[in-house]
Amino acid sequence: MKKIGISLLLVMLTVLSSCGKKEEELLIKNYKTAKVMSGTLKETQNFVGYIEWKEEVYLWAKMGGKIISLYGEEGQRIKAGTILGQLDGEESKVGIAVANNIALSLESLSLSTSAMFDEQIKALEQKKEQIKTSISIAESSILVAEAGKKWASKGLEDVKTIAASQLETVASQLEQAQVWLETAQSNYDNSLETLTQKENDIYSNSKIAVNQMTNFTTSVFDTLDLIIGITEKNKDKNDDFETFLWGNKVETKEKSETLLRTLQEKIKTLKEKNTFLKSENASKEDIYATLVWINTDMYPLLKELLWTSYDMFNESIPSEGSLSLGTLSNYKTQMLGFQNNLDSIMLSVSATTELGIQWAINNIQNFKKNKTMQLDLLKKQVELAEKNIETLQKTYKNYEAITSWQVSDTETKNVIAQEQKTMAEKQKTIAEQQLKELEASIESMKKQKQAKLDELNTKKEEVGGNKMTSIVYLDNTKIISSLDGVVTKKFGEIGQVVGGGVPLYIVANDDIVKVHVSVPENSLKDIMLGEEVKINLEESKKEVIWKVTKILPTIDKITKTANIEIEIQNKDHSIKIGMYVKTYFAHISQWQEKQDRGMLIPNSAIIADLWVPWVYVIKDNIATFKNIEIISSGKTHSQIKGLKIGEIVITQGKENISDWEKLK
Repeated sequence: MKKIGISLLLVMLTVLSSCGKKEEELLIKNYKTAKVMSGTLKETQNFVGYIEWKEEVYLWAKMGGKIISLYGEEGQRIKAGTILGQLDGEESKVGIAVANNIALSLESLSLSTSAMFDEQIKALEQKKEQIKTSISIAESSILVAEAGKKWASKGLEDVKTIAASQLETVASQLEQAQVWLETAQSNYDNSLETLTQKENDIYSNSKIAVNQMTNFTTSVFDTLDLIIGITEKNKDKNDDFETFLWGNKVETKEKSETLLRTLQEKIKTLKEKNTFLKSENASKEDIYATLVWINTDMYPLLKELLWTSYDMFNESIPSEGSLSLGTLSNYKTQMLGFQNNLDSIMLSVSATTELGIQWAINNIQNFKKNKTMQLDLLKKQVELAEKNIETLQKTYKNYEAITSWQVSDTETKNVIAQEQKTMAEKQKTIAEQQLKELEASIESMKKQKQAKLDELNTKKEEVGGNKMTSIVYLDNTKIISSLDGVVTKKFGEIGQVVGGGVPLYIVANDDIVKVHVSVPENSLKDIMLGEEVKINLEESKKEVIWKVTKILPTIDKITKTANIEIEIQNKDHSIKIGMYVKTYFAHISQWQEKQDRGMLIPNSAIIADLWVPWVYVIKDNIATFKNIEIISSGKTHSQIKGLKIGEIVITQGKENISDWEKLK
């Protein structure tokens, strides 16, 4: 009854105050409202948070170089696997070209090597057949000598008959031996001419190899001098970098400079030798001595210099020190280029020495050995033919003596026959030994051929591996997105030179975003992982309900707050990164209206004049006050009785509103 009386009093006062007013045009008043909702009252906690990416990646090319294309723009949506840009990859292209050139050289060298060995094997096979013919002739002579011994046991008439027959046979053999001698001499002369021409070609190619080595070492010196600077024209280049090396890598730098100066002196010597070899006074021994000097003296120095310089550049890429950041970045890019150049140079050093100088040395050594062996073999055949002719001439004279003097002593005939047999057997033994030596030489030649071809195949495989590495490096100059999303940042410009791993794009996936909220330490106990949170997106005037997805385990020592993350689906991309939002933690269960729960209204809607709680309710744009009963109150809402679910109450601006006032 007390509440009703006070309410009537308020109504009367309101009516009286309004009766004295003239009808005026309705004023537009500012106010806010809220619906009566159902739910279970809990303590309200709200905090300000902001939207950030759930997932973003920095994109770059694995290999450095000059930017030749940039396809992506900020704000552009892309798919995973999209190519956003390309670096020139000139170093990889050079590596592929060098590998192709070396592969062609190795293939050509394999063919020429195989052809050379096949030609030598073919020549030895021909000599083998000639020796087999010699063995057949010796065997025939043995048979003739044995027959002569038999015939010697017969009577004098028989001896005469046999002697005449033998003279005819020996004459025939003598003619055949003469043909063999001419053939052997012709083979020797032809082989000598061919080998002499080959020898001239080998030494001519060797002089070319020396000239190439001269040009190559001069190029290496100029390249390294351009970097280290020991000559007058290059000593003032890269001063900042050399100052850095003197302070940080002094031993490596001093060693590189010492080796480079030594190389400078040896290049001077090499140029003098190269000039001398081009003159008519240069002998074959001079050419061979120069090749050996390059292989044993100059090549180890060149190799040591390149590896020392490679280590110096590799170790001297500065990450900190007295140089500026711009200078550091510049030298990092330069050193990467120097290292790649040295890789190509060292590969070329190996190819130039192995396929040029070393091959020339081996070719000369093998040629000398083979030339001596072939000429000795041919000379032995000539000597054997001459000796055979001499023997046959002696035999023929003996037979003439037998025929003329009618030698009756069969023992003398037996001795002659035995001598013939012994001589034929010796000839056969010599020929058989030569045959074994030739067969061994042929087998050795085949093994040498296979070993050399295997060595070249191994080099071809190594070059193929280097080519594949360059192809992979070239592919690594592409900038490829690793996820679906939107380009949020673009760095760099076309034509700019960047290093490998330098970010050129940032791509973020905004299908799912996350709210980042800092919560005071004393409020963490009321928040659980998976708890529902109402999020007020003020800029888009939208409210969503999601769950807590992460509570970070650390608390900031200064602010005494912990970070909480809430992931939100953003398929329509309406939520923007950087937006600030309000978050409400567990103030009403489920944040849904249900008839089986209590009625809840915001505390800002309640008016408590004279200790009687009441509210303004709007219906058909008319504000009327109603008494309510408060069951319980929280920080932001109260559970009440006296209203209906869905009714609209005024929460702000109610101080300027009167009962039964019509509002716009």
